[in-house]
Amino acid sequence: MRQVVRTRRSAWRGACKRDLRSSIERAAMRVGTRVGAVVSGALVCLWGATAWAQSEATSGDAQELARLVDALEEARFEGEALGLANRLEEARGMVVPEVYQAELERASGAASRWPVVAFAVQRELARARMEQGDEQGETLASEAGCLTRWSLVGPLENPSMEGFYKEVGPQHELSGPYEGRFGEVDWRELAPADYFCAFSLGSFVTPSTSAVVFLASRVHLNEALRGELLVGAAGAYRVWIDGREVGGDDGERGAGLDVQSWPVRLSPGDHEVVVKLASTGQGSLAWSARLLDAGGQPLAGVEHRAEAPRVALGPMRASAPEARAGALYAVRETTASRRASPLAKIRAAAAWQRLQPADSAAPWRDVARGVIAELKGGASSAAQEAEVLLEAAPLFEERWRQVSLLERARELAPANAALWERVSLALAAAYGEGSARAEWQRQRTLLEEVVEARPGSLKALLTLAKLYEDRELDGQALRLLESWQGPQEGDREGVVAWARAMIDVQQATGDLRRSRELRERVLSQTQFSGAYRWDMMKEALAEGELDQALTIARERWTTNPWSSAWGLQVARALQASGELEQAGEVLETLIARNPGESSLWERKAELRLLQEDRAGVVEAMEQALSLRPQDSALRARAELMRPPGANFYDAWIEEDVRALADAHPPGPHDYDILIDQAVVEVGPTGLARRFVQQVERVIDARGIQSARQLGVSFQSGDERVEVLGVRVHKADGTLSEDYDAWRSGQARKQSTTYNDREQINLRASNVEVGDLVEYRYVVHQVANENFRGDYFGAVRYVQHGRPAALVRYALLYPESWELYFRPPALAHEVRDGVTPAGEAVEGMKSRSFELREVPRVYTEHDQPGYTEIYDYIMVSNKADYDAIGRWWWGLIEEQLVVDDAIREEVRRLTSGLGNDEEKVEAIYDYVARNTRYLHVGLGIHGWKPYRTSAVMQNRYGDCKDKAALLKVMLEEAGVEAEMVLVRTRRLGEVDGSVASMHVFNHAVTYVPGLDVFLDATAEYNGAFELTSMDQGAQALIVEDGGQTRWVTMPIDAPETNRLAQRLEIDLRGERPVLRGEVEAVGSRAVRYRQLLEDPQRRDEAFERELARRYPGIRLTRAEYEGIETLGAPAKVRFEAELGDVVRGEGEGYLYPLASPEDALGAYAAEGTRRQDRMFRVPFAESTQMRYVLGQGRRVGRVPEDVEVRSKFGDLRVSYSTAGEDLVVEVDFSVKVQRVPVEEYEAFRAFVGELHTALNQTIRLVGEGGVR
Repeated sequence: MRQVVRTRRSAWRGACKRDLRSSIERAAMRVGTRVGAVVSGALVCLWGATAWAQSEATSGDAQELARLVDALEEARFEGEALGLANRLEEARGMVVPEVYQAELERASGAASRWPVVAFAVQRELARARMEQGDEQGETLASEAGCLTRWSLVGPLENPSMEGFYKEVGPQHELSGPYEGRFGEVDWRELAPADYFCAFSLGSFVTPSTSAVVFLASRVHLNEALRGELLVGAAGAYRVWIDGREVGGDDGERGAGLDVQSWPVRLSPGDHEVVVKLASTGQGSLAWSARLLDAGGQPLAGVEHRAEAPRVALGPMRASAPEARAGALYAVRETTASRRASPLAKIRAAAAWQRLQPADSAAPWRDVARGVIAELKGGASSAAQEAEVLLEAAPLFEERWRQVSLLERARELAPANAALWERVSLALAAAYGEGSARAEWQRQRTLLEEVVEARPGSLKALLTLAKLYEDRELDGQALRLLESWQGPQEGDREGVVAWARAMIDVQQATGDLRRSRELRERVLSQTQFSGAYRWDMMKEALAEGELDQALTIARERWTTNPWSSAWGLQVARALQASGELEQAGEVLETLIARNPGESSLWERKAELRLLQEDRAGVVEAMEQALSLRPQDSALRARAELMRPPGANFYDAWIEEDVRALADAHPPGPHDYDILIDQAVVEVGPTGLARRFVQQVERVIDARGIQSARQLGVSFQSGDERVEVLGVRVHKADGTLSEDYDAWRSGQARKQSTTYNDREQINLRASNVEVGDLVEYRYVVHQVANENFRGDYFGAVRYVQHGRPAALVRYALLYPESWELYFRPPALAHEVRDGVTPAGEAVEGMKSRSFELREVPRVYTEHDQPGYTEIYDYIMVSNKADYDAIGRWWWGLIEEQLVVDDAIREEVRRLTSGLGNDEEKVEAIYDYVARNTRYLHVGLGIHGWKPYRTSAVMQNRYGDCKDKAALLKVMLEEAGVEAEMVLVRTRRLGEVDGSVASMHVFNHAVTYVPGLDVFLDATAEYNGAFELTSMDQGAQALIVEDGGQTRWVTMPIDAPETNRLAQRLEIDLRGERPVLRGEVEAVGSRAVRYRQLLEDPQRRDEAFERELARRYPGIRLTRAEYEGIETLGAPAKVRFEAELGDVVRGEGEGYLYPLASPEDALGAYAAEGTRRQDRMFRVPFAESTQMRYVLGQGRRVGRVPEDVEVRSKFGDLRVSYSTAGEDLVVEVDFSVKVQRVPVEEYEAFRAFVGELHTALNQTIRLVGEGGVR
């Protein structure tokens, strides 16, 4: 029956297409034929085929698969076809296997026009065949020209991609061994464990991050070849053939297949193919390669073998060339074609996303935006537009945008049709990603509507059933699944997706017998995938069926040879069976494949323990530790096998905290600090372990919440927090150790900062007044490498907002090291080489600083930065700032590259410009506006900029990324520029006695020829408007090569940041009217550019700004000038209606500036201060206020003029009359950035004179006008 249905449908489709083709051919040959009639008949034919399919096909999912294949047959563009081919796998498990395989065979024929599309379909077809036990699927690699026999060496060091851009390993010497990431590495054969031609090298290379590997294969040709090498890679790569570089890619954009094609001309005989593949600290490694002939046909059965290279590798080009063929080229061509339809472009964009998913520039998103914009003015039908929006939605990251597009698509799609179903399911999935209960309810309502309208849709039914199951509505999910009638092509149990859903629900409802029966049915149809087999193996082991467990594990490892997990299960089953020697042989095989994987050595140690081979245990554990030297958990397991020893911090722990509390009576605080100590042990690699003991005393009820909770920040992936304990020492002498701990990320929603910082939160239970809360933890650096290279440094604050009885900082470090310390300014004791008890520290140098009775710090608003308020200790292994400069220059030099895109942009920006100042302004403006601020401070990139070419391409970056891009662009324009490390003012000044990278938190660019600092992170500042956080900041100018100059960045004169206002208040009408013009320059203009950025809400924002001084104001007109131009004055001319201006009873009075002014509150609110008073920048403000009083009203008394000049600033308030009008002029400036605390009283007196002058009253005489 199934074969008959399929044959009839195919016959109808074929006959219809033949009739259509012949009708159009006849119409073209006969003069006078009405082509429109022919086309109409053709449409009837196609409609009939579709209608037949919808009535006869058994389910919406089979129809959807057939629709995809039909679209593939009709595709005109390679990129479009690739996008369709990639989607075929969506039907995997959704239809019976016979239908799926038959449609894939039809798709394979349709895809044969394009080699890369054909391969994409053939891979899925091969997988489908292997699921059914058809060995024909195993021949794909050979038939497709895949190169799957490789020798491999690695991982080699690649900090910050240095190893990729430099010559390393085989580039110097073809024969190994070489110095690897952890010990020597040499060429070894890569296991033939490709997944349909593609190798995921993480299974064979550990670590696979910050790594370089080389692959080599020897290819033998019987005939000359003029063809192409198609490659796909996760990681940057270069490929050589016979020592000559033929292609590569410098980016890490994800591992698609056949992404790039490189032309090759090879003679008969042997040829060496060598690949250099590299990853960053967040990247991965994968590789695929195929050989095709001149006609684009795979070089089937190409003879090749794994063999180390014999021919020296030629030099690498400075940058990789651009491939002119391959899948990536095809999708770009499609998306750029004017002939391609909007839907074809969107499908090509989806293929682009799949080819290079890690491309942070997301070019497919730009394609989608362009296509959607075209739709607005196009002639697409509602259904066509809906389909475009449906397929465009996944190309955007933002869920809100996906929802918006899909809701619009649903409005356009024909109700209850197949397209409507697809849109509705996509929209339901988007709703499901939200966290609000309302969105879950919308998802459920929508899915129930689809299931009711389209009962044949298995996808809708499964999605709704999963929703029920997730909400613990298992019975409802079961009834829904049981309601599905199944496909006419076969039994519903043959539809794997439905069967798996039933298995899950039956297990949840307790029907284990039925779930096992279904599981067996699924296993018979999924012989390639590992579904349920892992659980079966575990069940067999638990039940003692060791032979069965071993059979399953061996079969799966054979099917998935890249999987070390299945290999380990084989060893485990053998070990459980007592076959220890065989288990050891399996482990040796796994170790040979991936010698850098520490867990394999751990398993070997466990096996040696069973064999009572003590020496073998120690040897295996030592090897594991050499691979992960900072893994504290691994070290702890290793130490269990050795004689017990002390922890590095034991000698520093203060045990009798109650005695310390008794010796230090509490003060007038809600809580105080008894102990704050850190003990840091630094290993030879520079990686460290930090022990912290902190004890806080609760003095009154207000302090309970603060004392009972602590957050421990750490760098995810590179650090691990080990909580040793949280203790509450009760006032009655008892001890409570009950606490909660949870983990949270530190990235904020909508933040422009992405880093790998996380936090362990600790909260003690049962805390009361009088208790002592003690925290002990260790932060272990567990990274595979010290991404800081040979730099070590730290800053430790020794003061807090509460007094502390004991503060201690101890550092243990290698005996070969020389460290430089900045001791605390407070009284302290230094101990070298001994513990607090006076015992010698063995095997390491040590220095500790101990402070007693540390006073609290009183903080205030507008105070100096941290290091000027809190005392601190600083340590570094760099002797001076030139050493810091050389270290940082060595880190960043390779990132300062100029590619064609940068050259072209600089040429465009500077064309026709005559001097350096104009070039600086043009380039700065471009970087500030076109490079969005986004901090991705992962690993070393908290210290090191990304490559300038990547920043240019991605259009985002943080301070050092923007500074680096500015530098190379300026130098390309012929303007000398230098990188600058900055300690922004909020951190406070340091004395410079110790040179440390830890003092800096920012980077900018310096132009010596103009003596100007450029900070392109200040996106509203012009090139010559230095942002306030940089003014007066300490900075280190790093010249090319690493020489440094320590400077203080300039501070503006007050006039640079002037706000000038010419205002008039007309009191003659029904309401007071304010007219005026505001002009702002410098930092004052920056504020207006940011405030008034949105043209649509500009009036609203300006009205709010005016309302701060004039409550109740209503803006009636405004004109803006210079808001969009960086560096230009910002001007606003406006008119507005005011509330009451005339105050008081009777004839009333005026204030000089219409409203009372709280100058003291704004500039000197505190009567006295403990800290210096800081201003962002010096500034000036001038206001001319003209009162138009009207007839019958005059000024009864004019206050005296006021003029004050001081070291802090200038003040002038003057009054004059012009006819019946009163004119008040106020000029005020603050000339300093800092007011020392000892001068604050005088400064407050200066501000007090302004306050008094602006709050004098001006008596009016006579009636008339408004108030």
